[in-house]
Amino acid sequence: MQALDSFILYLLAERNLSEHTIKAYRADINQFLTFIGRLLNKDDDLSDGAPSLDDLSKIDHVIFRRYLAYLQTKNVSRRSVSRKLASLRAFYRFLGRRKGVRNDSFTLVSSPKQEKVLPKVINYKQIESLLSSFDKNSSLGLRDFAIIEVLYGSGMRVGELVSLDIDNVIGEDIRVLGKGRKERFVPSNPRMLSALKEYQRSGRDELIKNGRSDELALFINNQGTRLSSGGVRRMVHRRGQALGIYDLTPHVFRHSFATHLLEREAGLRAVQELLGHVDLSSTQIYTHLSKAKLREVYSKAHPRA
Repeated sequence: MQALDSFILYLLAERNLSEHTIKAYRADINQFLTFIGRLLNKDDDLSDGAPSLDDLSKIDHVIFRRYLAYLQTKNVSRRSVSRKLASLRAFYRFLGRRKGVRNDSFTLVSSPKQEKVLPKVINYKQIESLLSSFDKNSSLGLRDFAIIEVLYGSGMRVGELVSLDIDNVIGEDIRVLGKGRKERFVPSNPRMLSALKEYQRSGRDELIKNGRSDELALFINNQGTRLSSGGVRRMVHRRGQALGIYDLTPHVFRHSFATHLLEREAGLRAVQELLGHVDLSSTQIYTHLSKAKLREVYSKAHPRA
């Protein structure tokens, strides 16, 4: 529907959200509109018409709860349900301001209580094993080695990594454009800088083909264009499986980065700045991991444990 296109344009132009976040908003709202369209038409055909603005203004909390029940039948996680509800609330706020659609039924619908799931991390020994597995005699090997060094050495998100340009590496710092297009500088370490220099000196130029390269992009694919987030995820997953580290994702390196810093007594505020978290509560999840490590040490070392 046209209102959704207007909302997506608003997210892009005024909220400066990332492509990945906007894609998630669109998918969440499309799923809801499809459900409502089927409900109103009493038809199982997913191609039947989307609801009108008038339809959306009349939806009550009972229908919203039916939608939550529908998501539950699809085995959607509580975290994903909460995200979908947040997307819909943002959409309805936009409709209220820009389209005159008023609907307060969401106030009667609460987000599901979240499961306390600690983020997956890998230990330093596993990271060293992974880094030692790369063939640095190939251009892709040099690139992938540098990617892992940057992901673990900086804690940046995969979207931030693939958006890096050559001139984002400034001396011993890397300029990162984070969520909401907020800029921050993250420090590097000697091994990360060495990997980046070796990749740029001996690997990147070999990946440039037929002059089609994005000249600004730091990390490029074997077609000579900017590497995608999906390309990084596939590479990381494949590398992890080869070493028996299953479900390895770029975000695992971000979790491991934060956890290892806190285990070595880095301050929570400093880790917050390094990760680019706006709210300290987003960073506090990693203190639970550190506490888990302390409990493990205690149970092994204390004579009465």
